[in-house]
Amino acid sequence: MGVEALYDIIHRLEQESTELGIPSISREDGTLLAGLAFSRCTEEPGLLVDAGAGIGFSTAWLVLGSLASKGKCRVIAIEYDSRLYRSLLTASRQLSRFVPVEAVNENALHALGRVRGATLIFVDIEKDQYPEALELVEEALLPGGVVAFHNAIFPPPPASFFRMIEDKGWPSVVVPTLAGGMLVARKPGPPKT
Repeated sequence: MGVEALYDIIHRLEQESTELGIPSISREDGTLLAGLAFSRCTEEPGLLVDAGAGIGFSTAWLVLGSLASKGKCRVIAIEYDSRLYRSLLTASRQLSRFVPVEAVNENALHALGRVRGATLIFVDIEKDQYPEALELVEEALLPGGVVAFHNAIFPPPPASFFRMIEDKGWPSVVVPTLAGGMLVARKPGPPKT
């Protein structure tokens, strides 16, 4: 299956998100996610998580970045809304032709509470839940793992969220993308060898 087929899926999911009026990441954010996934999957194949996956547009970008792992990375896409989940399930089946993708219909915080051994987590849920999500992400990520939180600039997460990142000593940067920015942080510790 060629990468052109994956580009077609990405384009279709973007159009469908727009038609359904689903807030989603931008292509610029997607490019950043694909780059993070590429970096993580070529460095340390493992588990990528999309918390707040919608119909799978952000999931598809994670899949694109993980292609270089030759199937050694897998993706879990979490979506709470049953209406969106039905479309996510269809997308995950299509995306699984490239890398294994599991769609989960559950509250993202509950699902994140069970994740262990992730190398990359993307969080795009209600911004007031970011502090609680960060606590769960800390347990879910391997040392050296990376997390990206969408909408780090607009609409802004609670100020306490940024203080938590700083207090934990996680190296981080807010990338000022057009769709609200993205905070990217790394859990301290050496990557698993």
